[in-house]
Amino acid sequence: MTAKIEHLEGCVIPQAVPLERERVHAVPDRTEDYDEQYDFKTLFYDAFYTASRGTVTLIAPKLLNLQEIISSGTLQFDDVTVSSKRLRKAVGFDRLVLRTGFRPQVMRLNWQDLELSMPVRDDGAKEFAGLNCLVTVSRNNRLQWIEDWAAHHVHRQGVEAILFFDNGSDTYSPADIAGTLSGIDGLKRFKVVSAPFKYGPNALGKRWARAKFLQTALFNLARLSYLRESAATLVVDIDELVQTTGGKTVFDYTMASLLGYTRIRGRHRYAISTKRQDTIRHKDHLHIDADDRGKPPKFCIVPGGPLRFFDWTAHGLDRYPSGRFSFHRCVSFDHFYSISTNWKFDRRWPVYGKNYVEEKFFSSSDC
Repeated sequence: MTAKIEHLEGCVIPQAVPLERERVHAVPDRTEDYDEQYDFKTLFYDAFYTASRGTVTLIAPKLLNLQEIISSGTLQFDDVTVSSKRLRKAVGFDRLVLRTGFRPQVMRLNWQDLELSMPVRDDGAKEFAGLNCLVTVSRNNRLQWIEDWAAHHVHRQGVEAILFFDNGSDTYSPADIAGTLSGIDGLKRFKVVSAPFKYGPNALGKRWARAKFLQTALFNLARLSYLRESAATLVVDIDELVQTTGGKTVFDYTMASLLGYTRIRGRHRYAISTKRQDTIRHKDHLHIDADDRGKPPKFCIVPGGPLRFFDWTAHGLDRYPSGRFSFHRCVSFDHFYSISTNWKFDRRWPVYGKNYVEEKFFSSSDC
């Protein structure tokens, strides 16, 4: 097995500099901890070089008012100044794609009295080329949960490689995650990428997730660099397990589809148990709610396929017009309610009074 740990150093405006990203929510929609969770200072998460294109890509949170630093500042790679700076805007993140023609080591940005720099890495695509990959973003999820999640997808869905973004966990180290994944039989390759940036706050109102820049940015960092040449990539969280019927995996169905894309319907699964949450595992979730309307979908995609120009979100492709036609009746996922650090809300126990029925983990029926 090939394993590696990387750290995204990022490019962050120093706290002493009186310059920060404007808030994306009006005062009435901000929660009490909004400012504490909001990312005011990160300019870029990462910079990577793609040799086949001779380009450097910079992945950023929504720049908003900080775009002025890019547009009027001086951007250099090593000692070469770049004059053309085209910003590509998306939902939840921004990016710069700059043609350098050579492999730089360092990006430098100068604006007024501000001087910033960050290293430029290789895109890493060759490490995952041709493999069935699994990607997630996680913080402080129990190592046992991570092991169960990874083992399920390796043994039941044919996952060959895992790209694991760790969002600054403080209950263990990236090396502990690597040690957990290294014990999964059948896993050929994995990489743990430390991304210790602010995830972003919840807000009130319909656009409650607008300030959560990091997850979308990391998924598209994966799309454009690490997993660009993967055979197919499955995007699910630690509290979600994909299952299929018909004797094939989610990768089989995705690569056989016309567009190389499968959206996956999901439902909640509950642990009606007196166990403490720190001992609950996926296998303890033996109940479903018969009235469950389902979870927002997840997806599997061929990154180099016909839909390669669409940005990834947590639940599908941004601005893809025909998502409802991409579901496959043989593919679904279960969301395990109590596999949670309760960072969003208290999920130690389900809300009682629902129509719970017991149901086995995996359907034995065929399509």
